[in-house]
Amino acid sequence: MARIRFRAELLPVSAQSAAKWESAEALFSSAQTLRRSTQGVNVRAAIEKYRQAAIHWADPSIHEPQILALAGEATAWIALSKYQLADRTLDRAIAISSGSP
Repeated sequence: MARIRFRAELLPVSAQSAAKWESAEALFSSAQTLRRSTQGVNVRAAIEKYRQAAIHWADPSIHEPQILALAGEATAWIALSKYQLADRTLDRAIAISSGSP
């Protein structure tokens, strides 16, 4: 069984940044719900929401949220049996985690 660890840190953010992050969180949450659907149209909608969340979460100092959104997108591609697209999405996440987006 895979083990997953999470870390939470409190960081100072501006009101504008906080609003952007809240929007990304809402997009991500909605995407998670849509991805669990058995209808392809909903899974495709989830992919778009994951992409929007990743854009909102793009931050050169904190990579984890953007990587989480990309992992969600990849999982949705797998649900649609689009393995090459899932692989490309995961490659983007790996590039971001290694510091070369």
